[in-house]
Amino acid sequence: MWKGWRHTLDHEIIHALRDDGLWNRDRGIFTADEWRALARTARADRDIRSRVEAAYPDLTTAVQTEEMVAELYADRAQGRRERPQGTLAPAFGR
Repeated sequence: MWKGWRHTLDHEIIHALRDDGLWNRDRGIFTADEWRALARTARADRDIRSRVEAAYPDLTTAVQTEEMVAELYADRAQGRRERPQGTLAPAFGR
C-alpha cells in the first residue's frame, strides 16, 4: 500500500541509519539498547507486524524486524502514530 513519498523517505532513512557499512559500527548510529527498544516496540505493533510478515515472508526475522522498525518510524514521523516516550525518545530523536 503506497503511503506517499514522505512515508517512503522516512522508511528508507532507517535503513541508511542502521547500515553498518555507512557508519562503520554495528547497528549503524543506534546503540544496542536503542535498537532493542525499537525492535521490541515495532514487533509488538500488530498492524505493522502483519503487514511486514505478509509482504516479506521469505526474509529472516532480523530483516523483517528492521522493516518493522522502518515502518514504525515512518508512521510516527507522518503523525499516524503517537510520538515515542521513554527509551524510544532518544532513538527517534536522532
